[in-house]
Amino acid sequence: MMGGVLVAVLATLAVLKIVHAPTESELAARRDRVIPALYDVDPDDVTRVELKREGETIALDRSEASERWQMTQPAKVLADNSRVRDVISDLKNLSRRTAGSAKDDKQGAFTPQDKSYLAEYRLDQPLKTVTLTYRPKGADKETKSVTLDVGTTTADNEGLYVKLASEPVVFVVNKTSLNSLDKKANEFRQPKLVSIGRFDADRLTLEWPERKIVAEKKDSKWHLAEPIEDRADQNKVEDLIAKLGDLKAEGDSGFVDDNATDPAKYGLDQPRLIAAIHKPGSEPSAADQNKNKKDKAKEKAELTEKVLIGKEVEGQEGKLYAKLADQNYVIAVSAATVAELDKQPNDLRSRDLVDLAPNSDVDYVAIQRSDAKIVLAKKGFDWELYEPKKAPAESTPVNDLIKKIDDLEIKEFFDNADLKEYGLDDPAVRVTLYKKGLQGEDGTATRQDEAKAAETKQGEKKAEAAPEPKGSPVELWFGKRDEEKKLTYVKRGDSGSVVAVTDEGLWELLDRGYLAYRRKQVLAFSEPDAAKISIYRDGKTYSVERKEEKEGELKKETWRMTEPVDAPADSTTVSDLLFGLSRLNATRLVAETPSDLQPYGLDEPRIRATITLKAEGDKPPVQHVLLIGSPVEPDEGSHARLGDGDLVFVVDTRTVNLLESELRDHTVLKFDAGKADTLSLTWADGGKLELANQKPAGKPLKEWTVTGGSELKPDTGKVRDLVSFLANLRADRFAQYTGDLKPEYGMEQPALTIEVKVESESTPKTLRVGAAAEGDKRYVASDASGAVGLIDESRVKDLLTGPPHFAVPEEKKPEEKKPETGEKTESPSEPAEKKETPPAPQQKKEATPAAPEKKQPPQASDQPPEKKDTPNASSKSDNVKKDAKPKSQP
Repeated sequence: MMGGVLVAVLATLAVLKIVHAPTESELAARRDRVIPALYDVDPDDVTRVELKREGETIALDRSEASERWQMTQPAKVLADNSRVRDVISDLKNLSRRTAGSAKDDKQGAFTPQDKSYLAEYRLDQPLKTVTLTYRPKGADKETKSVTLDVGTTTADNEGLYVKLASEPVVFVVNKTSLNSLDKKANEFRQPKLVSIGRFDADRLTLEWPERKIVAEKKDSKWHLAEPIEDRADQNKVEDLIAKLGDLKAEGDSGFVDDNATDPAKYGLDQPRLIAAIHKPGSEPSAADQNKNKKDKAKEKAELTEKVLIGKEVEGQEGKLYAKLADQNYVIAVSAATVAELDKQPNDLRSRDLVDLAPNSDVDYVAIQRSDAKIVLAKKGFDWELYEPKKAPAESTPVNDLIKKIDDLEIKEFFDNADLKEYGLDDPAVRVTLYKKGLQGEDGTATRQDEAKAAETKQGEKKAEAAPEPKGSPVELWFGKRDEEKKLTYVKRGDSGSVVAVTDEGLWELLDRGYLAYRRKQVLAFSEPDAAKISIYRDGKTYSVERKEEKEGELKKETWRMTEPVDAPADSTTVSDLLFGLSRLNATRLVAETPSDLQPYGLDEPRIRATITLKAEGDKPPVQHVLLIGSPVEPDEGSHARLGDGDLVFVVDTRTVNLLESELRDHTVLKFDAGKADTLSLTWADGGKLELANQKPAGKPLKEWTVTGGSELKPDTGKVRDLVSFLANLRADRFAQYTGDLKPEYGMEQPALTIEVKVESESTPKTLRVGAAAEGDKRYVASDASGAVGLIDESRVKDLLTGPPHFAVPEEKKPEEKKPETGEKTESPSEPAEKKETPPAPQQKKEATPAAPEKKQPPQASDQPPEKKDTPNASSKSDNVKKDAKPKSQP
């Protein structure tokens, strides 16, 4: 039952919609309206408005042909459409007043006892009468009229008495509801000559006695049609249309003659300018075509407004006579505005060399030079090279070329020019662009290169041919260059004219070979597939391999160095190297199949890197070989090529640095810093410091203290820093991996030897700090033989100064100066220069010395001059306790 009710309700609503039955809200609105017949009348269906008041009649008729309102009384002139629509709108929406005031409580509607009562409201002889003639909704040609009589105002002067001429009911309405009926006759006139807007026009003609310019809009773009055919500047043409719209009468004096029978009087028989604007008509939309014939939207009529400009207005400086060709009235318009219409054809030509979409729909580019041709086409979102060789293309250089061409601005035009004079009989470069040339009408790809490549009789695939674009191309010929003016002469395929464009940065793009467009990714593989990396450099081979190791019950893969020594590999360096090589992009492609590799240092590469991938089944493992040649200045990287490749390219400095990096694990020492029990430091000059990490009596935590009889009070923060430094000490690189230590490493008598005893380990950890090396480095080793690492000198520089580095600096207490007997106390009023008097000899004598006078013997570490006053480790402990304060290093 509920379903049946729902169906019935929906059916009823559908029927009501079909017959346009009014809703409750619509019915309520109709009841409040004074003229309910106008409730659903379209303002465009009103054909006549007639206003009578105080012996004056203003008649306004709507022209179906031009969709303009024409005043027929008191003068035959164009009417202001907006003023007329105000009247129509006021009558359509006129509603009864819903509340009165203290002076006059009349509201709503009432019916007088007889006609004699109408005189009280001045409705027997109305002050104003307005009649609207209209086509009812759905009517085609039938018209109806409704007349409203307007009487006097209410006692509070805020209301008006009105009534329909055919009805007895009197309505009280708000006075302001009918303000549009109080306009003067001239206010209903159209002050402007032109009503067509800048966006509605599709043709503009400007004709002077000696020349003519015609512009037409095609596919929403403006083009010049006369005296030359070329693309026009959209804004400049539309600005001219707007200027024509600014030609208007200003005030009553601007309306010169409402019925000009003698055009010569105003110089309009031979106008100085004839300007014409055309607005196209339009047909009903497809949706409107399917509607009921009576409800169907009307066709919009086309309209041409022709303006004639005559001579100067007598008695009005800066004004010219003007009129519309199809009207008889003459008005005065601004001469300055007319002067702004005085343009030459080149003033309206587009200065853009080409007109490409902002996001560029270009999908095909051909660049033809005398020596080569480059063809690029878009495949999906990516560009492909088809000539001179099929290869993936780089999007950036293609887009850069398109953008540069799109940005080129024309500086000069040369019509009917001799092509040879500008080097365009045999252009240096020809560029052809297609917009959506490889797409169908629905925007989907229709490329022949997306089909499967046909196979030859032998079963081999044919080389993929370049796609054939459709549509109209944008063709550009680039000729001679004017070096002095920085201009290049160009001819566009859609124009016979020669133009000059600013060539800054242009030829850098036009002169590029096809390698500039070829994709720069030269190597690609999956990182997890790499099994081995071998790098040959400086006469040695460094290899790391992926190994499977056990951790309890679990297996994991790790990298291990296998050449020149078996040792753990540095996993971070190997990962960074693999990450860069697995997606290696060249910064620049230099040459293809060069006959001589020597200029690039690739006849004898300084680095040869081989990446071996994991084998698949019985197939031999795939190898990728990268050869590094000579550096490219300034610090761009180095020349390189693949072992089996035909391209010479440039790889960045970071990639080269990774190939030269240390592959062995950089660890020199490693232990748990929290478990360090004792520290022993021995310097080459005999100095020694021993420390222990113990719990002082009555304290819960361990503290570092000096042992071995020394009275030095240690700076525990510096001791902890040293332990942290040693606990995870990594070398920058290694001078050697194994074997006896060379004398130049300085390990026979190290500048500093550090031993760390770690809890639960019987053998202490040892670090030997050896001699200084090149590049502000220092040799370090953990054993008497084997690996020798290199670290920055700055990391151990302070440690090499001796035990005082670990001493807590004693604070100096400034001594107050006591005046000697008889010494005059300085007065605040005395001159400031007296404050600078040198202290008495006694004061100098009592001053605390800044440093001990005893000079320290030179140390093995060859410290800089500022360290000379640091006490020697062999000094008595009381030396440290004196005022001489050891310098604390940051």
